[in-house]
Amino acid sequence: MEREADRLIRLANGLLYLSRLERQDRLPSFSQGVDLSNLLAALAEQMQPLAEAQHIELDVQIAPGLSIRGNPDYLTNLVLNLVDNALKHTHPGGTVTLKANRSGDRVEVTVRDTGVGIEDKHLPHLFERFYRVEGARSRSTGGAGLGLAIAAEIARLHGGTLTVRSQIDRGTTFILQLPNARLVSG
Repeated sequence: MEREADRLIRLANGLLYLSRLERQDRLPSFSQGVDLSNLLAALAEQMQPLAEAQHIELDVQIAPGLSIRGNPDYLTNLVLNLVDNALKHTHPGGTVTLKANRSGDRVEVTVRDTGVGIEDKHLPHLFERFYRVEGARSRSTGGAGLGLAIAAEIARLHGGTLTVRSQIDRGTTFILQLPNARLVSG
C-alpha cells in the first residue's frame, strides 16, 4: 500500500509539473545563460554510480564551451530523464552514450543506448502523456508514462526539439536540439 501511495504521489506531482510547463508559451523570465558542457558533465558524474551498479558503460562525449539560454533546473530534469530511461532499458554489459556538440547555431545533445529498442509503431506516441510501450517498458520499471512528455515540453520551452530513433535489439537514440549555441565567455 505504501508503494502504491508513493507511486500516486509521484504521478500527481508529475501531472502538476507537466501542467505548469504546458501553460507556458516560453521560458519564464528566470531563464539565464547556462554552461551546458559543465551541466552535462555534472549530470553524467551523478549517473555514473547507477550505470556501474547495473554493469553498463556510461560513455560521455561532451564538447567544451557549449552554452545556451535556458533554465538549468528544467534542463537537468530533461537530461536525467533521458539518461535514466536509457539505463533502465539497457542490459548489463551494454553502453549508454551521452554526447553533446555544436551543430551550426544549435547545440545537439544525444542519449543513445544499446538496449532493447522500441518498435516503429510506438515512436510517434512516446511523447504523449501516459503512453508506455508494453513489455520491457512498463510500470515495473517505475515510470508513470509522463517523463518523456515532460522532457518534450522542456525542449519546446527552450525553443528546441526532442526526437527519437530506435531499432529493436539495437537500441534507442534521443536527440535534443537547442537553439542559440554560443561559446561560453570567460
